[in-house]
Amino acid sequence: SGYKAVVMLFLKGGMDSFQMLVPMDCPLYDEYTTVRRSISLLPDEVHKIQAQNQPCSEFGIHPRLPFLKELYDDDQLAFVNDVGSLVEPLTPDMIGTGFHAKGGTGETCQGLFSHADQQRAAETLTCQYSTAEFKGAGGRMADAVAAKDFKTQSFSLRGQATWPQGFDVSGEVLGSNGGESAFPEYERLKDIIDNITGTQHGNIYCEEYAKRFQQSISFNLGLEKQLENAELQTAYEISGYHPLRSQFKQAATLISARVDRQAERDFFFIEDGGWDSHKGVENALYTKFGEVNYALEEFVAELKAQGTFDNVVIVTHSDFARTLTPNSNAGTDHGWSGIQMVISGAVKGGLINQYPRLAEGSEMDAGRGRLIPRYPLEGMMMPVAEWMGMEPSQASQVFPNIGRFNSSHLITKETLFK
Repeated sequence: SGYKAVVMLFLKGGMDSFQMLVPMDCPLYDEYTTVRRSISLLPDEVHKIQAQNQPCSEFGIHPRLPFLKELYDDDQLAFVNDVGSLVEPLTPDMIGTGFHAKGGTGETCQGLFSHADQQRAAETLTCQYSTAEFKGAGGRMADAVAAKDFKTQSFSLRGQATWPQGFDVSGEVLGSNGGESAFPEYERLKDIIDNITGTQHGNIYCEEYAKRFQQSISFNLGLEKQLENAELQTAYEISGYHPLRSQFKQAATLISARVDRQAERDFFFIEDGGWDSHKGVENALYTKFGEVNYALEEFVAELKAQGTFDNVVIVTHSDFARTLTPNSNAGTDHGWSGIQMVISGAVKGGLINQYPRLAEGSEMDAGRGRLIPRYPLEGMMMPVAEWMGMEPSQASQVFPNIGRFNSSHLITKETLFK
């Protein structure tokens, strides 16, 4: 009954979130159509929702995301507006004029607008550094709740990833094979593996590699046993190559086996690529949003059938959002601030943070509609960490930059959760 989990859905490549959630029937919609030009969504295309304490009372969700409207109307989805990677609060006069916005009076992220740098920034929430020396944000959250004696595990379901890696809690790498053998060649290779892991190598790097190799094999073989009795409560049939759906299904399987795993806190990292829409953004989003909609609908249905939807929070991150102005290929380029989601039976729902101005040259426009975020990603992750069991005294360890922001930049647990 005390189980909780966070599922990080990382939309790799830079999701154009200003096409996901669009202002309607207000002056902000006029700004939207002016700046987005030919790629603008029309009022009769979108799924309309109501909002309070926003510049517009009505917004539209992309037509390929009907399940998001269902979640929103049921108060199970919160859109978090105007968030992105920040070291400290910034305004346009604090940033430089080059591509990476260096040279201003404010401290900016390393490699701003670069995929590799901003993927690392979103996964670590220490974007001023060019390495992941502080591990991943999910891993640090796992460290914090493990220190409170919660039995905690952290997983990447899409290969090596930084987000689930902690100092004390290792981010285990699992495939999304949905119940097949963790290591089908183990019996055939067992003698070779034993030779590698049982030999004294006399080299610190070789010793560490052998140790980690053995730990990984032992963990995966042990987990395979624990998953033998895992039963999903819905059909959840996937045929063919559908990596996003398969990752969600693997997370659902692990959640269903939480008792056998003796898990109290879980962190899952799921990644979906293909969001770099420099060309033909309308067609690209038609496909990508449709895939996300279907994957989320399946996963949430399974969580509800398990009775765990109130115990699991799904959050989204991306490298960055996109430029508001389209390019000559009807695509959009690397931006900055965007809109993210928090989905759960435990959230209050609604729109959180003020939806930003969209007009070119508006107060937070860094050029071409690259909006500077008013709010850091830490703002939406702090209440999630607290909900998972992080104590306020641990906040600076989990979120090293949190002290640079005041309460107006952060979301409280009471605002996000019921």
